Amino acid sequence: MQPLPFVDTRAQLAFTIAAGLFAVLQLTSSVVSGVRSGRSTAHHVRLDRSSLPFVILCAGLGVLGAARSATRLTGAAIAPGLPELRWLLFGLGIVVMVTGSAVRLWAITTLGRWFTYDVRVTEGQPVVQTGPYRWVRHPSYTGVLLVLLGIGLTLGNWLSVVLIVVLPTVGLVRRIRVEEDALLGTIGEPYERYAAAKPRLFPGLW
Repeated sequence: MQPLPFVDTRAQLAFTIAAGLFAVLQLTSSVVSGVRSGRSTAHHVRLDRSSLPFVILCAGLGVLGAARSATRLTGAAIAPGLPELRWLLFGLGIVVMVTGSAVRLWAITTLGRWFTYDVRVTEGQPVVQTGPYRWVRHPSYTGVLLVLLGIGLTLGNWLSVVLIVVLPTVGLVRRIRVEEDALLGTIGEPYERYAAAKPRLFPGLW
């Protein structure tokens, strides 16, 4: 059974809007980050260690694998004989996608001028503990994972959900370790105290 966004125009429209919101956010934040990078090259140290390309690779493989699984491995479809449940899962997926986009936007807005795409620590950078950073250390990545989980649910395929969540998580875990090494090595004890009190992505999990 094919995913609802591929066979139903209503589902396709809802999915396109939800995915489009996230894409616009990514594009806008990328442009803003690039402008900030050009203005502050003399005042920061880049410590990325190629973690961003690795995240992009893992996310790309996860999305591609999820799409192919949903269309080709239909035996892994969720509740193929229950159309009402499939629509319920699709609606839940859209809500999770929008929620993830909102969480990521909140995190980026809270960081303000400290937000960048590459790993860097800028001169005078504080430990941000407001907004979503009151609960987790990397809420922007929490938002990304929620968006991806939502996409998996809209595809209505068990294997798609696993691939689109697990593979990007592998990339994000490496990215988080690189970021935290950079923050601990430059900000030091204030960030260590903050990290000791907050989970990385999801309260009660990790």
